[in-house]
Amino acid sequence: DMLRRKYDADEEGKVGEQEQSDAGMEVFGEDSRPSIEVSSVDGYQGREKEVILFSAVRSNPEGRIGFVADRRRLNVALTRARRGLIVFGDARTLERGCPNWRAYWRWVRENGLTSTSTEF
Repeated sequence: DMLRRKYDADEEGKVGEQEQSDAGMEVFGEDSRPSIEVSSVDGYQGREKEVILFSAVRSNPEGRIGFVADRRRLNVALTRARRGLIVFGDARTLERGCPNWRAYWRWVRENGLTSTSTEF
């Protein structure tokens, strides 16, 4: 909203990427230009980022979750964010597919850190 108030939106109602970046610099300072990197879990081995959006988007009644069942990959996925981690996924599928995911989702729920897609 703050960016839309400052800059005119185009005909689709979106603020351009450069305008967002310029507005961010005005509001948050020169170092606020967004830097987005897309990578696999393996790509973050030995590295960190300020915020990580982790997609574990598997959804099936059998709980088949593939490589994200590997505890080493789960460890990398959950420990590479310095300030914030957002996990997108079907908790029921992940819980069925791996005891480590089950423990993670239990911790998330106990700490009130979940949101459902209907809340957005």
